[in-house]
Amino acid sequence: MFIADLNDKYYALRIKAIHALNMEKSDIKNAAIPVLSALAKTDVNTLAKAAAITALGALKDPAFLPIFKDAVNSRSYAVQGAALAALNGLEPAQAFTLAKSFEKDNEAALT
Repeated sequence: MFIADLNDKYYALRIKAIHALNMEKSDIKNAAIPVLSALAKTDVNTLAKAAAITALGALKDPAFLPIFKDAVNSRSYAVQGAALAALNGLEPAQAFTLAKSFEKDNEAALT
């Protein structure tokens, strides 16, 4: 059910579904990863996009590094913050360097 909700039109339901996923169960994880990857790349709602990035970041899988690195360039503080946090779990030195570049523009989730 949560996998289907990841594709719902309403962004808040997508976010709730992302938070409700039990990624420790391999069948759920395997079904969710392609959808989360797509949301992290293309969701028009920045809060849903940030939630997807956070969920992928928790997996600490280097395969998602391109998604995180691309998301750092978002105009959304929520997406930038989620991307930096995800990068920090995989490449702390690079995340720190990128975070320093945002020092003068630290608002909301980016802080």
